[in-house]
Amino acid sequence: MPKKSFNGAARWTGFALAIVATIWIAVVTNRDGYSKEEYQQVEGYSKWNEETVEIAKGIPVQDGGRVKPFETRAQFLMLKLHGARKMKFESGGREMSIGPTEWLLDILFRPELALKMPTFRVDDSELLENVGMEVESRRDRYSYIQLEPYMQELGKRAGDLQKEIQAKMQVDPDYKFPAGESDPRALARKIMEYQGMVASNDFSKGVTLDASAE
Repeated sequence: MPKKSFNGAARWTGFALAIVATIWIAVVTNRDGYSKEEYQQVEGYSKWNEETVEIAKGIPVQDGGRVKPFETRAQFLMLKLHGARKMKFESGGREMSIGPTEWLLDILFRPELALKMPTFRVDDSELLENVGMEVESRRDRYSYIQLEPYMQELGKRAGDLQKEIQAKMQVDPDYKFPAGESDPRALARKIMEYQGMVASNDFSKGVTLDASAE
């Protein structure tokens, strides 16, 4: 092989290896948006019994005008709010990993634990900084309890922005909100949907489920 061609091939090989190494590091340190140091604490958590989870998966639930398995509904909701079909946190010094069915069971029957879970994925930390919350990274996941002190202001800003957009659309029907600007409306809607899910656990009050029972 001519020397010039060999040097060119070597440069491209080195470049390709650098890209692979960069991707590998990103995957290892930020898989699903997590690193081990970022795991939130949910003290007192115990995993659901496997039999209970399997039974719950097949329970038919109403979703609008359709009936779906509990598991399907849970998967959709968890992906929508959390951005993944698996949730990780720590409890009692142990790493926990739960799926959609367990997550929704917690919301319905153990809301005191569910409210501490990192349910809400926020990709734009500016949304939270604008309402006075201190953040450590641009993308992170937060629990309801962490966001609760800022929800009123977040909701107000979302409502004000919606009114502003509607006013502009009356003048220009083709107006579209700039994609690069901070928009709190989606997060506000997710919080409202979650609040509705927690409120729906009224039917389960007085019902005691032992998550670890055999």
